[in-house]
Amino acid sequence: MTLPELDLIVEKLRNEDDRWEAIIELKIKGNVLWVPALIPLLKDKDWIIRWAVAEKLGDLRDPSSIRPLLQSLVDKDFHVAKNAHKALSRFGHAVVPDAIRLFGHKNVYLRQQVMDLLSELGEPILPLLKEGLDKSDWIISNRLVHLIWTIGKHQSENMLISSMGHPYVQKNVIILLGILKSKPAIPHFILLYGQKPSARRLIFQALKLTGTKESFPVLVDALGNSALEASAETMILKIGPAMIPYLVNGLELCPDTTQIEVLLEKIDGAKSIIMIRQVYADKPVILKKMKRMLAKHLDSSQKNVNKKGFFNSIFNA
Repeated sequence: MTLPELDLIVEKLRNEDDRWEAIIELKIKGNVLWVPALIPLLKDKDWIIRWAVAEKLGDLRDPSSIRPLLQSLVDKDFHVAKNAHKALSRFGHAVVPDAIRLFGHKNVYLRQQVMDLLSELGEPILPLLKEGLDKSDWIISNRLVHLIWTIGKHQSENMLISSMGHPYVQKNVIILLGILKSKPAIPHFILLYGQKPSARRLIFQALKLTGTKESFPVLVDALGNSALEASAETMILKIGPAMIPYLVNGLELCPDTTQIEVLLEKIDGAKSIIMIRQVYADKPVILKKMKRMLAKHLDSSQKNVNKKGFFNSIFNA
């Protein structure tokens, strides 16, 4: 196959009488040697030629045509742009590195077209997106982390957790994990709470998004972890009375109840003892462990547990 044959096909494409015959001919003929001659035709003034060439480049799948095809995603003719998208889809994961470079492009529409293309490629490209995130600037990294979350949802959970230490995307990752209601992320939140005060507001927001029933028991469990307990204690005290039911439930699982007892006293000993008496009424072993607290709040059983605002805290706002 020679280049003059390509020239003949292009000439036919320009002629309305021979156009459809030429489209078929271009489809069935040609090889990668044609690629250098085909690429400039993506900017031809005739949309039919741009449309046919985009499809042919997708058929040939030569990597050198990826960048020009990416630019054709915003061709002024819808049919050409659609064929460019279709052609790029045929390259699979090979388009990812060049596509990522366009995440910082000033053309918003081009960026959106590239993101749509990568979204369609789906979960198989997630490792490549993560690799790109680690190598990119602030703007591209944040767009990538959102795309990872959009494509993977719960399948991206571990990838997002591993990115929590990335300074460019940390804030977005915290919130995205909260939206995912990621229970495995909570110990990482607790650790980060102690390391980075500026992230604390977002961490609490993520815990609210995750839900108290999922996140609060993990905070109580963290009291038994030497690496997490200091931060967990601070967070529990910050949350306040809403933690009381979870701390009380934790008494049964804790060999040494001293730490939980101290926290309950700091939050509200009198209110805590009401719940302890209710929950462990038939478990004298637990009540015995709490005898000091029970003696201190001997008259608290007369208080109304259901009083409005009993467990009022920052999580009930």
